[in-house]
Amino acid sequence: MRIKRNTPMALLLFAILLLPHALFGQTGRLTGQVLDASQAAVPDAKVAVENVANGDHRQVQTDMAGRYTFADLPVGRYRVRAEKTGFQTQVKQGVEINVGATVPVDFLLPTGQVTEQIQVVAEANALQTEGANTGGVMENRQLTELPINGRDYARFSLLMPGAIARSNFIADLAFNGLHTVHNQFSIDGVDATRVDQPYMSNGYERGARLLTGSLDTIAEFRVQTSNYQAEYGRSSGSNINIVTKSGSNQIHGTLFEFFRNSALDARNFFAPPKVKPPFRFNDFGGNLGGPIAKNKTF
Repeated sequence: MRIKRNTPMALLLFAILLLPHALFGQTGRLTGQVLDASQAAVPDAKVAVENVANGDHRQVQTDMAGRYTFADLPVGRYRVRAEKTGFQTQVKQGVEINVGATVPVDFLLPTGQVTEQIQVVAEANALQTEGANTGGVMENRQLTELPINGRDYARFSLLMPGAIARSNFIADLAFNGLHTVHNQFSIDGVDATRVDQPYMSNGYERGARLLTGSLDTIAEFRVQTSNYQAEYGRSSGSNINIVTKSGSNQIHGTLFEFFRNSALDARNFFAPPKVKPPFRFNDFGGNLGGPIAKNKTF
């Protein structure tokens, strides 16, 4: 009886221990330094970030070296604000946080009144200088607009250097000459790789992708092919980290239809004379997202 009473508490503690790993898998980091006009550090400055889509707001203070860090920011577009008494406030718009990325954003605050504000709009994407990992990021617009047979987002990994399709099976991809058993897939920080048996659902290969979804539900995914950091672990080939979309304060949705039809195709050279084999393929669906509780739950 004692075991039964303690089981729910043990499961809760186990879930809490797993939560940071799941969160890290779908987030990025924002870091930087606040300086004055003479390039001296500005300690105790307030730095705030706001998610443009859902209004999520966070704030930290700079340390004695003027540095700040926001860990585990959800993927999205942010407005970053730095201020301190005696200095002009500076706001940077459109800062993109990608999955697994560390984005540097520095501030140079001129002296002045706090009510004076400098707006920086459409700043160029920062060069990734925080790590030596190789690979790239595919965003939702690329996933939905680029042509892909079968609407399989894993095939977009072939656009990354060192990727090779071994066969037409799902996720049967090799990176830098390594076998598919060395690949690892994760969706929203949850391991989506089967490493025990080669099931049909994972492309008949260990290390292939287990879980799939509509392209419209994916915010972006990052392919890291080498030199990625230790927290990813478990794979010596590539690490494919998929992040699904989050809702926002506005209700939005999409409808899609992808089709192939023999009426639009030329006759196959090897088909019998004057015969065009019929072919019909329709892939259709839709997605809907919005707030459950505005500024709180999406």
